[in-house]
Amino acid sequence: MSVLQMPINADSAERFAYFYLTDGSNVPVTDAAGGQPQMAVNSGIFANVGIGVLEHQGNGGYVAPLSDFVGLGLEVGDILTTRFDNGSTIEIRGSQIQLVGPYYSSHQDAETTAISRPVPGSGTINRRGIVGYYREVT
Repeated sequence: MSVLQMPINADSAERFAYFYLTDGSNVPVTDAAGGQPQMAVNSGIFANVGIGVLEHQGNGGYVAPLSDFVGLGLEVGDILTTRFDNGSTIEIRGSQIQLVGPYYSSHQDAETTAISRPVPGSGTINRRGIVGYYREVT
């Protein structure tokens, strides 16, 4: 599975883990809404902390909202791994997410935080060597 990169300061509309749930016969599961997935940080122990319940998106696809990363004490570079299992599914790994540098709300914010001035849509490298992305806010 590929690793999603998500800004550490992503807002709640952008913080989701994604799952495609199947049973033992590889048939999509459509009755897992409200189930509790788990999340591990940097290959640690899986726990229910920091991840909300599943929301059905159709045909076995689900999303689970993620808590505020900074509020959880997470840092740029951390890797989040998600999973889900219940009586009607096999254990499924969900999204694997790497936290990257923040979205900048303006050129000024980017200039004070990064080494080089960003171009909209391009990355900049902070002192830890982590790329941060900037988007125009209107």
